[in-house]
Amino acid sequence: MKAKEFQDKAREVFLKYFPNGYFRASGLCLGGGVHLAGGLIASATVHTPVIRSNDPLNISIFIHDGITYNDEQTDLGDLVLEFDHSTLSVNPDNPNFYAQSHKIKARKIKGDPVKVLAALDKYYKRAKEEVKEQAALNRIKNQDQIDSKYFN
Repeated sequence: MKAKEFQDKAREVFLKYFPNGYFRASGLCLGGGVHLAGGLIASATVHTPVIRSNDPLNISIFIHDGITYNDEQTDLGDLVLEFDHSTLSVNPDNPNFYAQSHKIKARKIKGDPVKVLAALDKYYKRAKEEVKEQAALNRIKNQDQIDSKYFN
């Protein structure tokens, strides 16, 4: 599997669970590698004041070695995916705070591209379940301002 194909399949896996969500694969600035980012809402215009960081779901994954962004020449070997962020912004338990982060369990993923994609599928499924659970409790930050299609 080539890097471009891996990135496309990672996008497909994400959109399987978050069809209205935001997914971006991008190259890292120094030394190659790929960053995978995901959010609950595809269009930043839904956020106030149109800032991508205001998305309640924040998924950020780095692949530092063994991959070059959009490479269609080299076959991939084993990959290591490290999670930088795996959180959902929820209403705080402490009334003095604006919000708090609800952590979505994530572990470093290692293996060949097929195994990594299978593990990503399990992770995104778990993330979707967490979103549904928190939405049912009406805990997601600014949930009343977000269309319910993003939570189903």
